[in-house]
Amino acid sequence: MDNTIGNKLKSLRENKKLTLDEVAKKIGTSRQTLFKYENGIVTNIPSNKIEDLAGIYGVSPAYLMGWVEDERHIRNNSAHGTAFFGNAAPTVVQSAEYKAIKFSIEKEAGLTPFSVADNALAPRIQQGDSVFVSAPADNEVLIPHKTLLAIQAVNNKGEIMAPYVVLRLFYYAPDLSGIITYVPGAFNNAVDPIYYPFNMLDTASPLIGIARSVSFNIL
Repeated sequence: MDNTIGNKLKSLRENKKLTLDEVAKKIGTSRQTLFKYENGIVTNIPSNKIEDLAGIYGVSPAYLMGWVEDERHIRNNSAHGTAFFGNAAPTVVQSAEYKAIKFSIEKEAGLTPFSVADNALAPRIQQGDSVFVSAPADNEVLIPHKTLLAIQAVNNKGEIMAPYVVLRLFYYAPDLSGIITYVPGAFNNAVDPIYYPFNMLDTASPLIGIARSVSFNIL
């Protein structure tokens, strides 16, 4: 079994000269559970634990999840909204510094139905299911790794596929130049993370809104 994530977690902990007990206490779990993470016994590590561990070890969640070769930050490429990796180390910032994410849906629209365009979240959410989307409420905080975004679906020619959306979680780029969307648990790179710089989101509107609920297609 490939234990890339576990090996990284163990190596980073040992480099920090931290014990299993010390790290487990910091992330609110047991020594036994952290041992299972490091030894590949548990591979479906909750995203909030990945985020906590990345913070303790001073790396990005993307590095722990195997999406990048090292913990370098992402540099801007607004033309295609794809991920590229630069040479500077990421900086640690407070969430208050995060820039608000802009969405195309209007608050007055309320809950609006769309169709899910892919099976990235299968079997829980499948292609053809209906998802109800809205703009963020006033003062709503969008929490990285927990907020499910509805993103405009496009075909392989870049043409908009209305009314289809793809559903992705997100986190902020280490230098706060944009956001990175991803699928939880997609460690085999079947669904690539996508980088959206803020200057792209200011001029284009691939982000429709926040996914609130799903109506499953059982036919």
